[in-house]
Amino acid sequence: MTEQQALLPEAYQKIVNEKKTTYFTVEMLMEITQNSLAKYDAAMKDSAMVIVEPPSMDERIVNQYSFFSIIPMEMQDIGKFLNEHTENTVKYIIDKSLRWRVRDMLDQMNVSERIAYPGLEGLSDWIARHYYVR
Repeated sequence: MTEQQALLPEAYQKIVNEKKTTYFTVEMLMEITQNSLAKYDAAMKDSAMVIVEPPSMDERIVNQYSFFSIIPMEMQDIGKFLNEHTENTVKYIIDKSLRWRVRDMLDQMNVSERIAYPGLEGLSDWIARHYYVR
């Protein structure tokens, strides 16, 4: 068990150990909380949170390949929590003057609205930005 998993309440630790995983699925979370975010908040207080893999309901979620953190209501400062309980968490602040330069670099690596938002929505957002007159 990792140091971060040790912060979880016992029921959450148990399911993580049983499933041999480091994150939760929606089904696992529903099983523990019995579909109640109030129960989740009561269990976590301000001392822990879980990372959830969202179900692959549409192309957008599949393409973004991301996870969500579920922050309990009592946790007021997530930055402070992460600083105290993790070693490799970094916050990057990109200066506003560099926005278009960074955007161009991401485009060169094929990281664009077309990839993050598949379909007409992403394509139209990309075209609108691509032909925007600065």
